[in-house]
Amino acid sequence: MRPTLTALLLLTNAAAAQAIAADPEQGAALYARACARCHGAEAQGGRKGPAIPPGTTLEALGTAHADKRIGAGLSDADRAAVIEYIDGLTQP
Repeated sequence: MRPTLTALLLLTNAAAAQAIAADPEQGAALYARACARCHGAEAQGGRKGPAIPPGTTLEALGTAHADKRIGAGLSDADRAAVIEYIDGLTQP
């Protein structure tokens, strides 16, 4: 019974990860619209917002902007796309 339950949990987690699969091109557009003014064109930080490091989690991004008007309108899928874009900025 335990191996079956473990397999089911692993498949469920994999399906959830795919449900939030992100599009970095969409993330770039969302970042430009909602984030760049404060965090800089390439997430390097700006006058009003700190740098957003690669590897930032969905939870951290959501928590950081829970009380902000700009980022508050982004869905989890939007935030995942922004994170995918930011992670891609450091790739050669």
